[in-house]
Amino acid sequence: MSDYNALSEEQKDKFIELLCGFVLLDNAFSDDEEAFISNLLSGSNTPIDRFYEKFEELIDKPPKEICENALVGLAELSRVEKEWVLETLYELSLADEFLHVEEKGFLDNVNRYWGLQVYFGKGRLNWTEQQSEIIQAEPDARFIVNAMPGAGKTAVACAKISNLIDEGVTPSNIWLVSFTRTAVQELRDRISSFADEEDDIIGVKIATIDSRAWQLRYGMRSDENKSLFDDYDLSISNAIDMLDEYSDELEDFFSDLEHVIIDEAQDITGVRLAFIEKIIEKLPPSCGISIFGDDAQAIYGFTNDNTEIASADSSENLMGLYKFKPPVGFEYRELQSMHRTENQSLLALIDTLRLQIQVEEPKDVIAPKDTAKAIKEAADQSVSGFDAKALHGLNNTLILFRKRSDVLQACSFANQQDLKYRVRMSGMPIVCRPWIGQLFYAQNAEEISKSEFFELWKDKEHELVKVGDTQFSAVKRLEDYARKGPGHISLKNLRNQIAMSVPPVGLCVSDLGEEGPTIGTIHASKGRQAQNVTLFLGSTSKSGEKPEAEAEETRVLFVGASRAETSLSVGPGFRSFSKSLSSGRTFVPNRRSYRKNAAQVEIGRAGDFDSLSLVTKNLINQAEAKNLQKSLLELASKGGAAVVARRNDRAEFVYDLHLPDYNEKWIGRFSINVNNDLWNIKRSLAQSKARGLPKEIRHLKLFGITTFAIRNDEGNSALIETLVEDAQQSGMWCTPIIIGFPTLFF
Repeated sequence: MSDYNALSEEQKDKFIELLCGFVLLDNAFSDDEEAFISNLLSGSNTPIDRFYEKFEELIDKPPKEICENALVGLAELSRVEKEWVLETLYELSLADEFLHVEEKGFLDNVNRYWGLQVYFGKGRLNWTEQQSEIIQAEPDARFIVNAMPGAGKTAVACAKISNLIDEGVTPSNIWLVSFTRTAVQELRDRISSFADEEDDIIGVKIATIDSRAWQLRYGMRSDENKSLFDDYDLSISNAIDMLDEYSDELEDFFSDLEHVIIDEAQDITGVRLAFIEKIIEKLPPSCGISIFGDDAQAIYGFTNDNTEIASADSSENLMGLYKFKPPVGFEYRELQSMHRTENQSLLALIDTLRLQIQVEEPKDVIAPKDTAKAIKEAADQSVSGFDAKALHGLNNTLILFRKRSDVLQACSFANQQDLKYRVRMSGMPIVCRPWIGQLFYAQNAEEISKSEFFELWKDKEHELVKVGDTQFSAVKRLEDYARKGPGHISLKNLRNQIAMSVPPVGLCVSDLGEEGPTIGTIHASKGRQAQNVTLFLGSTSKSGEKPEAEAEETRVLFVGASRAETSLSVGPGFRSFSKSLSSGRTFVPNRRSYRKNAAQVEIGRAGDFDSLSLVTKNLINQAEAKNLQKSLLELASKGGAAVVARRNDRAEFVYDLHLPDYNEKWIGRFSINVNNDLWNIKRSLAQSKARGLPKEIRHLKLFGITTFAIRNDEGNSALIETLVEDAQQSGMWCTPIIIGFPTLFF
């Protein structure tokens, strides 16, 4: 046995820090928990004030970050002492007679991290009668569940899976599909919190719709054709055809399924809708189905954050289709209790708008201008417009715009104020955690042990771009995707995972940027929430719109307003007339008559930076590449730097990137994608062909760092030979993320 007195003074301080973070995991510090801590410390002759002082110091930080930082300071405890820490936290979690799922999830992670076998049981939530009915229904029950924002839809889906397993359903006979990778990762993370032990849910098959379609296609093709399907960006319509073509072969495959859960049903449109309908058609009658969604949040039909109107064919979604025309055997249910906010004005607004949105005929949905008016009246405050200065020091805040061009404009102003912020928007580079490239660049080993990883982390910790990770969470991420036997991580597998066109979401960061408020579009922030939301409304009066498009615009505004947990502010958006290329790049033509050869152009999309340029032998040598890696990471840790792109007329006119404040240091190149899109923008401006592309692009910023990797296989062997030796060995390195919305003259 061990106790608090067995710890050193430094370890005691870290343990108290751990207690502070742990009691905040469930967003409630109860009197019972306070009494437990008081008794624990007083029994060890420690003043309770020591806890309160630390609590006040840490209360504004994210609870998981507090806990994980504290765990680093307890890493040297003996096994007995670690077991005592875990058991004490478990007892603390039960002080209020309620093991919250967030507490359970954290305890499970520490258990795995420390290699212990402490048993905790299930995490729980206080379920409403509506939620309990869905969770505890028979395995073959079929439900369509319409859930308002903040009604605990994800928690119910996860608890449903745990209950199915308790009822004897084989985990591998449960499918869970969702619309986005982020949603799938959240579901993966949360399901284990509702189970007795993590092993109970390992077999559950969790995937996006696209990857499920890919797996079906890949599995049914002959071996010689499998190489054609090595990317997730594939034709789902082909998978639909195969479900009919191989109907007999698939009958046995589907016959084993006992329950299918479909999440975010309101986002399933077009060919994905046809695919899911075909899957449901193939399921045996004994297979239960739970479809979760919110038809009031269906915003992927007519509009998106780049263009105003999409095709009319994509307006129908699974939630709306099944709500008004439920198939035989399905029961309709509502989750109507919102747990996200206690702000009465927001609750009333969401209830009212949702009622006015949820009608069968689009022409009867409340008009966007009336929706905007209702949101303004319910908001806690109005702002006159976007002011970057007002965002300094803010966290847990969403700054939402309707259009992509507005986000780009806001980011441009934020860069001028040297503001620390995050960006959430489609089409941006995927940020693979930078510390991976930092730690493993030039590593030539095929695997690394956990103890070696901890030594490597400790050695470089002061310079790592951690993006919220500690060595505790970092090693867990690596084990999740590249584990090679007990206590070892395969660097080869890790390299290949990162080299995928879309790396695993658990190895990536959800937003660009490390701290500060998140600036993004409503579309990209769907499913997210924050204590404070500022919603900038664009024009809501468009003549000649179809009722379906008007209804969707109302739903977009509803989604934006319903992200707030505590307060909602509303203001006017920017007045811009943006366009976009087929590549997705946004630009805003200058409307002034004397500058019609100019446009603001989005720079920094996925694929804009040439990651190979940093390690290609004919551009840079071994020592220079190593120094450049160090320089980029130092700049990122300082908050970035100004960048100028200069056209290189001797190298296919691509743009070389330089740092004007650091002796014009070269930091790589843009890819030819930028040139191609700039030519297309020039043509759209109908200008004289006498001038070429701009010689310089200014007002760019080195905004962050990501890890890039290249697969080590025969197909890449010739390319790998062109790289410096360090890059050849590891296949992983850090590359900069450059963004901007400069005005260019053509």
